[in-house]
Amino acid sequence: MVRALADPDGEVAEQAQLIVRGENNLRRRAALLGAEGLRSSRTEVARRVAEALGHWRPGPSPAELERALGRLEGAPQAALVVSIERLARSGALESERQPALARSLLRLVHARSTRAPQAPRGEALLALQALDPGAARALALEAESSGDPRLRVASLLAASSPEPLDPLVPGPGLRPLTPEGVARARTLAGDDEVRVRRAVVRALGATRTRSAAGLLVERLEVEPRPRLRSDLVAALRRLSGLRHGEDARPWRAWLRGVEGEVLPPSRPGPHERGQGGDAAATASAREPALPLGSDRAAALIDLSGSVQRELQGGRTRKDLIDAVVLATLEGLPAGAMFQLVPFTAEPRLLPEVPETVRPRTARRWAQDYLDLRLQGPGDLWEAVEAALPQRCLDTLVLLTDGAPTAAFHHEVDLFVEQLLVSLRLDPVALELVLVDAGPALARRWQPLAEATGGALQLRRFPPVAGEARR
Repeated sequence: MVRALADPDGEVAEQAQLIVRGENNLRRRAALLGAEGLRSSRTEVARRVAEALGHWRPGPSPAELERALGRLEGAPQAALVVSIERLARSGALESERQPALARSLLRLVHARSTRAPQAPRGEALLALQALDPGAARALALEAESSGDPRLRVASLLAASSPEPLDPLVPGPGLRPLTPEGVARARTLAGDDEVRVRRAVVRALGATRTRSAAGLLVERLEVEPRPRLRSDLVAALRRLSGLRHGEDARPWRAWLRGVEGEVLPPSRPGPHERGQGGDAAATASAREPALPLGSDRAAALIDLSGSVQRELQGGRTRKDLIDAVVLATLEGLPAGAMFQLVPFTAEPRLLPEVPETVRPRTARRWAQDYLDLRLQGPGDLWEAVEAALPQRCLDTLVLLTDGAPTAAFHHEVDLFVEQLLVSLRLDPVALELVLVDAGPALARRWQPLAEATGGALQLRRFPPVAGEARR
């Protein structure tokens, strides 16, 4: 099994990772924590083991985890920190040496040196909160004014209630904020960073108090970004059961009629776009443009072999994708910021950083896209990781056939699970457009759209007799 984690066939390695999750043999666990597993010189092997061991029951000893934290860096270290949080929240860690492990996490939160530029500071704060809430509370107060926006988001999430919900699932599963958390949300609500403000809106939308709802109404009056205004309306509708829009006046009238601090139960309704996601919708090829829902977005365009393979009648899925991309570029509003990220095994950034849309630039992007000659399997994971550092963006649109065959995680359920974990501190909305995919595949991707406040849409060719649906 240890050797299988290093298999060059990613499907084999991923299946091995899923098996490692349930490993309970002490001898094999020791091997997985050693030089051929967690301490492997191969980054992908160390990362797979670090992700998997968070599901061990009981977990590794705190002493083993502390030693591993000091040796790892980059993606494996971040994965291990998340696993420590998962283990701590599930009660799977022994009490022995927990204080030493907490101190190691504390050092990661404070890591600012050029020697550790990618230290998972926000993740470490959330893991510390699960392990030592008292230490994390004082640290979260300091993190609130950090220059690191991901750490500011973590300071907000660390001020949520200890209800036993899955802490690693964003969206409707967000835990409500404590009164201290609502006060912190007020401080961060006007943050310059759009993703920090979005984290505030989503956390307040899970908090059924008059104070939280009042802050949402205040933000609705001043928030300039369309995506966040949509989030604000969705959050207020969820809390109230009402159907008002972006005009703040009827929301203020509703609040005046609320007695007490705790909001009364609202009538259950359909998921709201911007907070829970819509059910999968089907669009024909005649509905051209992508559903951006934002003026700060990137479109990740799958050009992998399965997309370019010729289907019956000489069609390819790329024919449909090209039409959608060109229609989207033609319809971009002036003043929006946008970026195309076409990808196969590696992503291309068009332009290198998001730019403000002007007619001439949109035409240039269209020509640059049409000039591409990309071949090979598609790595959707790498494309997402390339787009996320563009911090002016609040929305990623994924245009794909739904088969991330070259990605680090290409088993769809594991892909979705791990991406949701990584997006907790980068709360962008994901709009999914699956090209010529069947309903079974759409159901597996749906949680990704729902949990991030986006939606999933199917784009299909007219059916051809005898052509199989996936």
